[in-house]
Amino acid sequence: MPTVPASGSGSGSFISPTQDLVEKVCAFKGFSANDPVLVARVLEFLDDCIRDLNTYPWESSKTSESYTLTANQQYVTVNTLFFKDSQAFLTSATQGNTAPLRSLPYIQFKRLYPETNVTTNLVGFPSIYTIFNYEKTRRMLFDVAPDTSTATNYTLVLEYYKRLPLISSVSGINSADIPDYFENTIVYGAFKRMCAHVGDAQGVSMYSSLEREALERLQRIDVMHPDADRRFRLIDEVPYNLSSVNGVIYPFC
Repeated sequence: MPTVPASGSGSGSFISPTQDLVEKVCAFKGFSANDPVLVARVLEFLDDCIRDLNTYPWESSKTSESYTLTANQQYVTVNTLFFKDSQAFLTSATQGNTAPLRSLPYIQFKRLYPETNVTTNLVGFPSIYTIFNYEKTRRMLFDVAPDTSTATNYTLVLEYYKRLPLISSVSGINSADIPDYFENTIVYGAFKRMCAHVGDAQGVSMYSSLEREALERLQRIDVMHPDADRRFRLIDEVPYNLSSVNGVIYPFC
């Protein structure tokens, strides 16, 4: 049975274009990529591989985005590809200084801070946040809604881990925004699913092993990243400090 040659070195390139991935998986068992039913099934195989990979907050998927605050609104809605937050802070539009926000799990947050129809009568300078229902609403809630001064003079910056986009989210000669060194894991996983589809038990066993080895290589690369330990840090491990913003003391971590 064929194996997949190394497809990248982690140099910043993307995986192969979608049509190339589909053709590679179709050709694996000698099928034609001109069969629309088969192509749809292969895309499902590739997307399932991405869904498996999205159980990990990969360091290569970390990104930073800015959000505009709305006065008297206790939340902002984060990007649809949001997976897990890394850190968040408010940055001044005029002075350039930043105020870090402390993160709490939603259950703890809900016990401590009021939330009525995602709005509140309490306004001020937010210092604590939580992420509510990132699978659907993706709301980032604050302990207090920003007042007019905060909403006008500060921007929210959220650093977080994105989900890897599904292969089917791009088409033709376009490549998904996934580093090229993920390709072996994705293709091996698709080959495994193709073998299961045609009833090739030996192939399922072989490509399951190759997929697992490729995944372990990805994980070894990932855990060596200097920020990797922050993905799993517990809230109780975060030092608790007091910071001053405009002469007012706020608790930050």
